[in-house]
Amino acid sequence: MTATLLQPEVQTRDLTCRELSLRHESVNVDDRSFEAVVATETPALVRDLRTWDIVEEILVASGGQFPGSAVLLDDHQRFSGCNSVIGSATNFKRQGEQWIGRGIVGKAVEGNIHRQQLWQDLVDGHIRAVSIGYQVLNYVDIPPGQSQNINGRSYKAGERTLRITTKWRVHELSLTPIGADSEALIRQQPGHVAHSRRSYFR
Repeated sequence: MTATLLQPEVQTRDLTCRELSLRHESVNVDDRSFEAVVATETPALVRDLRTWDIVEEILVASGGQFPGSAVLLDDHQRFSGCNSVIGSATNFKRQGEQWIGRGIVGKAVEGNIHRQQLWQDLVDGHIRAVSIGYQVLNYVDIPPGQSQNINGRSYKAGERTLRITTKWRVHELSLTPIGADSEALIRQQPGHVAHSRRSYFR
């Protein structure tokens, strides 16, 4: 008889980041905004900040916690002061196995052209991704090659540990040059989802 290994649900408060691809066609130059799929259940490689190991992680959509409004950063350097803040992210909503939000880039202020340069790079298609900074609250680790049922769903780990993050809280959205989650795309127009493709915007 083979014993089933049941991993306890673990709580943690480390802040993690995940990068997502976006599409240029959704940029709205009138209100300096873009609507994006900011999180999906597509597995991604992340670093375990306790052990420094690389694990494969799935963010369970039903466990996502989003604020009414979050900061939009030019990177994930949240300890570098307010200079990294370039706007806000809001209107987060869940649709099935993904979360959608809208980023708004603020207007450039006199003497600081960095924000305007980032906005223009986004409009021109040079900045191709956004990234969420999130806090893992609860997760279950499945050892390599093993399977486990979690909250009525079956998961199987591959060659790496599979982390099923069942509860997570988003703190910020950042612009980033490279996206990792090929299933996450910025919407082309409000109310219309872009065709799902494994590519960045053109």
